[in-house]
Amino acid sequence: GAVIGALCLAGTAWGQKAPITGDGLDVALSFAAIGHPSIKSQVAELKALGSDLKSAEYKRYPALTIQAQTMTNNQNQVVAVVQQPLWVGGRIDGGIEQADVGLRIGRAALLDVRRRVMEETAAAYATLRGALQRLKAAELNVGEHEKLKGLVSRRVEGGVASNADNLLAESRLSQAIAQRIQLKGAVSRARSDLLALTQQSVAG
Repeated sequence: GAVIGALCLAGTAWGQKAPITGDGLDVALSFAAIGHPSIKSQVAELKALGSDLKSAEYKRYPALTIQAQTMTNNQNQVVAVVQQPLWVGGRIDGGIEQADVGLRIGRAALLDVRRRVMEETAAAYATLRGALQRLKAAELNVGEHEKLKGLVSRRVEGGVASNADNLLAESRLSQAIAQRIQLKGAVSRARSDLLALTQQSVAG
């Protein structure tokens, strides 16, 4: 649903400068739809193909040329020349048809690029969300182990816990911290992957 919605948005976004605000998957898809290099390149190609079609169609119409000529009495005369294209074995119509086919192929290519980028963006955003949730859980886990380590240390000082208990608490705290570091790296990589698609930062 969100991917389809972004494709529809992308179809009307070209040329609009309204700012996109907020966070979430919809914003990520919107940024990717208007900012991803592959999409921008394909849009430029589509515009060029549209210009080719217009140029081919213009060949059907007469060409008006204005020329200034100097007469023998040193007076200038303006001459308008109308050139009507003749039938040249269907070459004009053939050129129009070829340009029209190229434009339709370009439109299909743009839709395909958009679909691929939207799918990749949705997957990258889901990866980031998952990494952030796991990091949040890891932060809570570190906090709990820090509390446990403090409790065990006090019990050791009070003579009701052994040094082995303290070492075990330290080991578990170290494991929790190592997991948090690992997940911070996963979040950083996920943000980079999403940024490469959206070209703008999006909060998870």
